[in-house]
Order: sequence, then structure tokens, then C-alpha cells
Amino acid sequence: MTTQPYQPIVDALPETMLLVSTAAEIVAANKAAAAFLGVDREALAGRALFDFVDSPPAQVSAYLRQCSRTRNLLPAPFKWRAANAEDAGLRWQGFMLRPEGMPPQVVLRCAVPSGSSNAFQALNHEIEKQQEALRELQKIRASLELRVEERTRDLQASNADLQHTIETLQKTQTQLVHAEKMASLGGLVAGISHEINTPIGIGVTSASNLEEEIAKLRRAFEDGSMKRSTLERFLSHGTQASTILLTNLRRAAELISSFKQVAVDQSSNEWRTLDLHGYVDEILTSLRPKWKRTAIQVVNACDAGLNIHTHPGAIYQVVSNLILNSLVHAFDPDQPGEIRIIAERQDHSIRLLYRDDGKGIPAEHIDRIFDPFFTTKRGTGGSGLGLHIVYNLVTSTLKGAITSGNNTPHGAAFDIVFPDYLEENKQCA
Repeated sequence: MTTQPYQPIVDALPETMLLVSTAAEIVAANKAAAAFLGVDREALAGRALFDFVDSPPAQVSAYLRQCSRTRNLLPAPFKWRAANAEDAGLRWQGFMLRPEGMPPQVVLRCAVPSGSSNAFQALNHEIEKQQEALRELQKIRASLELRVEERTRDLQASNADLQHTIETLQKTQTQLVHAEKMASLGGLVAGISHEINTPIGIGVTSASNLEEEIAKLRRAFEDGSMKRSTLERFLSHGTQASTILLTNLRRAAELISSFKQVAVDQSSNEWRTLDLHGYVDEILTSLRPKWKRTAIQVVNACDAGLNIHTHPGAIYQVVSNLILNSLVHAFDPDQPGEIRIIAERQDHSIRLLYRDDGKGIPAEHIDRIFDPFFTTKRGTGGSGLGLHIVYNLVTSTLKGAITSGNNTPHGAAFDIVFPDYLEENKQCA
């Protein structure tokens, strides 16, 4: 796929995915789709979808129009001429995508055997595979570290060989950090798609009810049986249905807006001016599926109107990794607790305070929590990269400092200070 911000994660999926215009022209394809169809990915762009299906063009066009009209996830009614004849019978699904500034397009993906209706639910499985790949890379890194130690002990080893090994380790670590960020984005996509399903489903039910009431009113009008009570009942039901519909559509729009902003920020290196309190709200909206079924409360206590010029992607990654770290390490299942995020301006700097009231950090671990691959959850989903990423973003990207410790009497605390570039620009002006 070539549309931002979905390109990195969708292109990495093993599932076949095509982006098709409503005029049946292939706009883009991921690597898996190109392999599935047996055509070079670059050569697919601009080709007609009809070239790869056995069904009549009219049937395919009708399906694309139906996707465009309903914007619902629908099973594709046609078969594919795949490179592998055994794959040609696989069923596909489609749903609408409307990138900003672009005409309507349809995403087609190879359906799972159950015919599931969630286009992104396979991401959870993909993330698990990424974690497995991450563990394999960790084994590789451990092996490389052992080689470095052996060569260091060997006084006869050449400096050139040692430098080469160090560079290989650094490259492997960079790849692992990138994999962790992609897994985080995948979790965001899967969670937000599930959240959006609820208000959209309620809205569809309400709209269907309103449609039935309109049909009843029309029949009463046409056969001359309409009474004042009939009209009053319709007005009552119609008002209630439209209120429910508008409320849930606004909720869905808020979720999509928050997801769009934080997803773009994660894939962009641009700096911009933002209201930190409002941006933390957007981050919490996108992450809420992670704790909504727990007894944990996350409180945004940042100062109102705190406008700063910063790197939004770094802020998102720092806050989200700290929250996810608390959810994994600080609380037992069903244990109530609170996570509090505080931000304030101090002179020409921004101070971001993060607190949870969970188990706290064991004293013997405090000095190691920012080390890469250090985790107490090895084998149960912990990669040991979350806080390492936070440290690098704060010190390298934001040019700040981070310290850690325990609250009194319990819980973990992180104190982050970084320059307020908006204030610095004012001083220069």
C-alpha cells in the first residue's frame, strides 16, 4: 500500500492487500499481493482489476460500487486468477478507504476462512509473529554479544573485526527498535478499529429503525389512514433515532480524528506547535482499549493551554510506552489503580511527570530499567525495549533528560524535562 500513515505496517503484512479505485483500477499493492498474483508490484499500479479475476467485469464493478455506497466490509463475490492455481479460489473482502484529498478507494484483502468482517483483526496475529521474530533477533543479538566478549578477551583479535561486530550489534538493535514501534502502531490500529465498530453499529441500528418509521408514515399517508397520533409517534421516534445517530457518529469521528493524528505523528519526523493537554487527550483516546476493561484510571493532569513546539511522534511514543509499561508491570489482574500524567512549564523548559500507584520498581532494577532488552517479563510478552525507546526519544529527539524512581509509599515515577522551543523562539524574536 502507498497511503500514509498505513504504509509501513500494511506493507509488512503477509496478507494480500490491494488498493483499488472505484473505477476498478489498481492503485497500489503490498508485496504479498504482488506475489499472490504473480506480477511485479510496480507493474500492478494502473492495471485493471478485471485482468486478475474470472468473474464478468459488470459483476466486479457492481461490487465496487456497493462498497463505495455502503462503506461496509463485504465478501467479494468473485474468484482470482492467482499465480498459484491452488490459491485462486480464496475469498476476498473489501472496505472503503478515503484518504484525505483523494477519491474513494477500496481495500481488498484475502479473507480468513471464517469470513471475519474486521479488516484489521489479523494484525493481532501479525503482532504475535513480530514478537516471535523479535525474540529470534534477541537470540541473535545475545549470540553476537557473546562473540564480542570472546573477541575482547582475545588480545590477538584485530580492532577492525571488533569494530565490525559492534556495528552489526547497533544495526540489529536499530531493527529491533523499529519492529517494536511497528508492533505498537499495529496494536493502535487493531484497538481503534474495534472501538469504532461500537458507535458505527449503534448508528446503523438507529438509521434502520428510522427508515422503518419513515416507511410506516409513508404508507399511512398514501392510504389516507394517517392520524395526528401517527405523526406524533413518528416525530418522537425520529427525534430519538436522529439523536442516537448523531451522538454515535460524532463519537466515531472523534476516534478517527485522534487515530489519524497520532498515527501520522508516529510516522513523521516533523515538529509542530500543539496544546500538550489536548494532545495527551488524543493519545489516551487512541490507547483506551488497552485498559477500558480493567479497574485502572488514567488521568490527564497537564496544565490547560500549555502550547509547546515539539516532536509529536516522540511525545506519543514516550507517553504510550510509559502507560503500556505500567499496565504490564505495575498492576495485578483486576487490581484497581491510577496512572497520572502531569505537565507544566518551568522557566524555558517543559516538565512532564508520570506517576502510577502500582507495585513500584524493585530497588535492584532501578539502575537497569533503561537498558535495552532488560525486562522482568521475558517469555510473557515483554521485549525490554519500551523504556529504552523512551530514554532515547527523551535524550536524543527532545534533547531532554529523564529520571526514574518510586513514589511514596508505592508506585513508579518518571520525571522528564525537555526544552520549550516555543519559548526559545519567542526569546530570539
